[in-house]
Amino acid sequence: MHLSIGAWNDVQETTISKAFQHAGFTTEIEESQENVPDDMGEDELLINELRRRNPLLPEISFQDFLNVDSDVICTEEMSDEQIIADIMNEKEELSDFEQEENEINARPTAKQAAVWFLRLRHFLQGNDNCEMISSRDKMKTCIF
Repeated sequence: MHLSIGAWNDVQETTISKAFQHAGFTTEIEESQENVPDDMGEDELLINELRRRNPLLPEISFQDFLNVDSDVICTEEMSDEQIIADIMNEKEELSDFEQEENEINARPTAKQAAVWFLRLRHFLQGNDNCEMISSRDKMKTCIF
């Protein structure tokens, strides 16, 4: 299995393309694949393919194409004070979250449990399922 995967990965794109052309799946031979020198790098192949698809693309190098927007500011420059303030705000938000989490995970009082049980009992009264009634009675003995 590993040998077949390795062999498949070694097959070049031009080999597959020519096999499809030979089988008659395509009627025209693509110029970009036919005239590609073997020593051309992947970056050059990509820019040539881009030029083939967009003939109006100006003649620029691949590196210039990549760096077309390198001078554009895409992040905000922050002062030391702003960075410190942001970090302090994050700490405050985390402590608020931890406090809320502790409030949520706090054990309910007996009074709160009794109120919740009464609501649950009211909800379950519409069900005549014996299993629920016995479970409800067991919960009642634990709470009261």
